[in-house]
Amino acid sequence: MKNLDWIRIIRYVLGGYLLVGGILQKEYTVLIMGAIITTMAIFNVGCFGGQCAPKKPVKTVSGQKTEEVTFEEVL
Repeated sequence: MKNLDWIRIIRYVLGGYLLVGGILQKEYTVLIMGAIITTMAIFNVGCFGGQCAPKKPVKTVSGQKTEEVTFEEVL
């Protein structure tokens, strides 16, 4: 496994705990949650689709000027 960091280890432990608990107690909701979290750890994704957070501000070059892209919080 590549890029094994602390958050991925937490996902493995939490997902495994929920999977085992769901199987032993026959709680299918917990079992599904454990399967989702374990799948996230296996494929090393933070959220499915990669749309969980806005991207970092990016500087673009248009001619001689540099413009910084900013994001606004919508309430």
